[in-house]
Amino acid sequence: MHNGPGEGVRVGSLKSPQELMDVVFRLLGNSTEDLFFPKNYVVVEGASDQVIVERAVELVGHRSPKIKILSAGGVDGVQATLDAVRRALVPLIVNDSPYAKTVVALIDKAPAQASETLARLKSDLGERLIELPADSIEEYLPAALYARAGRDKRTDLQTIGELRSQRVELQAFKKEVSNALAAAMTLEDVHQADLIHKAAVAALADRLPATSQVPP
Repeated sequence: MHNGPGEGVRVGSLKSPQELMDVVFRLLGNSTEDLFFPKNYVVVEGASDQVIVERAVELVGHRSPKIKILSAGGVDGVQATLDAVRRALVPLIVNDSPYAKTVVALIDKAPAQASETLARLKSDLGERLIELPADSIEEYLPAALYARAGRDKRTDLQTIGELRSQRVELQAFKKEVSNALAAAMTLEDVHQADLIHKAAVAALADRLPATSQVPP
């Protein structure tokens, strides 16, 4: 083992599997990207959130972010979805994970019955847990973005509400909406949706240009 310039080489035995993992990690570049892993993760609740946040990260990160957006759940019940978010986070936040101090989660507004799960998520992530002030990402995004995508926000939200009990139809409609919104989204839209921008900035962390800042 090399100690530094002029110090020669020291040879010793590794005392634990953790030390072996640390040595291998350093020898292979000391970076998850050098190992062809994502730079970081953003965990979101559902597939439509994933589409929107992927586009936001792409816009903020200038198309080469190497950030993986991970969808944790589906469209059934907020409590169950928040539990799915936490389960998805577990392998990323354990102490020996390279993502333990960087992974970000973006969730919808949590209802009172999900308070225990929300408290655990806050304990795990601190400021890297970002909670929208709306019941869905579709509700959070501005009406102007819907209009640019050739859609009407009020009508789409009404349809989503009407399809709540029809899982397959709801998933298909939310996919249609999120794909259209993502295709029309610009960097200005991301800045206006400040919490989505905040999640993108937090995930990109050390790779942002100086001009990309979280709005006050």
